[in-house]
Amino acid sequence: MTHKEKFKVISLIADKVLNFLEENGLPMREKWSVMLDFENVDKICPLDFKLLMNNEETLLHDYAGICRYFDRTKLAWADETFVPRSAIKEVV
Repeated sequence: MTHKEKFKVISLIADKVLNFLEENGLPMREKWSVMLDFENVDKICPLDFKLLMNNEETLLHDYAGICRYFDRTKLAWADETFVPRSAIKEVV
């Protein structure tokens, strides 16, 4: 996936997250902030964007986990026990 394609998909994912937050009266975030979270997590833990786009439960699980466990200052997991459901498993 090219950088431009990835940007578009992450933008759509952020839209889905923001729509869910708005529909459920939850605190809103800036779209760029949601996008940065997914982009930075993808750098340390490659994500299956197709799964995130097509499975709302997985999307919300991963979003909540990223909000809670991703350290944005260190660009690393604050708690390494959390693994996104959409994480691409490496074949050994």
